[in-house]
Parts: sequence; structure tokens; C-alpha cells
Amino acid sequence: MWHKVQGIVSRYEGKAHRRGEAKKIYEKHVHNLPYAGLITCGKCGGAIIGEIQRGRLKRRDYIYYRCAKRCDRYIRQEAIEEKMGACLARLQFNPEILEILTKALRESHTDEIRHREECVNRLRRDQDRFQVLLDRLADGFLSGRFDDAFYERKRDELRREQDRIANELESHKRADRGFIDYGTQLLDVARRSKDLYESQTGFERLRLLEFFLSNPVLRDGEIQTEYRKPFDLLEVAVAHAHSDLCAPDPQSGLKHAWLGR
Repeated sequence: MWHKVQGIVSRYEGKAHRRGEAKKIYEKHVHNLPYAGLITCGKCGGAIIGEIQRGRLKRRDYIYYRCAKRCDRYIRQEAIEEKMGACLARLQFNPEILEILTKALRESHTDEIRHREECVNRLRRDQDRFQVLLDRLADGFLSGRFDDAFYERKRDELRREQDRIANELESHKRADRGFIDYGTQLLDVARRSKDLYESQTGFERLRLLEFFLSNPVLRDGEIQTEYRKPFDLLEVAVAHAHSDLCAPDPQSGLKHAWLGR
């Protein structure tokens, strides 16, 4: 579960190239609009660009998005925002569900702690074993059984192993820090994601959507998208909570859906 949570904290460098491609196009032809950097064409995989069109009475501007190669229909910005808001709404849940999910997170962390303790104990045994070998190597060198070249080569090999073990031990310590706090913060942000989306505008909405959603495409005039991990599991868990699928034990079904088990 820890690795699933960690998987979403990056800033999705893969989006940068696509936004750069779209930017080159609409700098020449159309306006720099936020959703053009988020969505790709579901038919050709190319960039989606945005256009501002003035209404007939010139009282309002309308924003449309389309494939740069014109291989799909236009879609209005209002339709995109409605679709994105509906996706985020599926992550909303009440405090009772939050309590169940937080409990499941803590239980999964208990399993992580148990596994990590086993790994740490194994690494410490290896660490002690290599120290014993170093001591024996030093005794053999001082007694004259090993020459300088052999002693230095084996000493360096053993010390490299010790450094590797020390790095692995430190990585286990870092993985344990803030796991629960970070996980519960993610749950809280997901629960409020639709409200946060509606309270923001422009490129602030873009950054929020990139945090929750993955690979949105325009296909046949409709927006299709997926959830990033672990929000894909959360969406399934929330769906279980609002259906009969988790009866007669809703807590068990909801926890299993959230943990992907």
C-alpha cells in the first residue's frame, strides 16, 4: 500500500512533453487554454487545442476544444468541466466511510510493519555476519596469512556489502515515517476533491485534475479518463459503500475494495 501511495506524489513528468506539443500549436493558431494541456485525441494521440469563439450578440465568449488534426468533433469547455466534476464526485464519501477506510489503511500498515521488521532483522543479521568476516580477515592479515593485495580486495568487497545493507536499512526507516498521516491526508483531499475543483479556476484546476486523473482523451466528442493510483481503488471502494455488493458485512467489503484484495 505504501508503494501505491508513493506512486502519486511525483509531478508526472510525462505530461510535460504533451503540454509542450500543445503549446507550440496553440501559440501559432489558438489561445493558451488549460484543458489543452491535459487532454489528448483518442483517435490519433495528438494534442487537443482550444479556441475562443465570440457569441452572435458578442455578449459572451465560448471556449471549444478539438484535435489539432481535426479528426474528432469539438467539445465545449462546460462539457469538459461537467465530466471532470462527475469523475471527482465519485470519490466523495461521508465521515463513516472515512473512518472505515482509515481503519483499513492502519491495518494494511500493520502488515507493512510486520514485513518491514522481518526485512530489517534479516539485514541486521547480514550486517553482523559481514562484520565477523571483516574481523577474521583483519586477524588473518595481521598474522601474515594474507598478503596486502588479497586483504585490501576482500576488505573493500565486504565494506561495499555493509554500505548496501546500511542503505537498505535507511530506506526502511524512511518508508515508515508519516505513512498513516500521508494516507489519511490523501483520503481527506479525495473526499473534498470536487469542492476543491469547483472552487478553483483555469490552470489551478488542471493541476488538481492531474493529481487525481490519468490519460484523459477526447473520443467521439466525449471525454474518457481513468483514475490514478490509489484513487482507482478508492473509487471502487466508495462504489461498494453505496451499493449492495458489500452486504452483509459492509466494512469487510469496503476495506477489501480499498486495499485491492
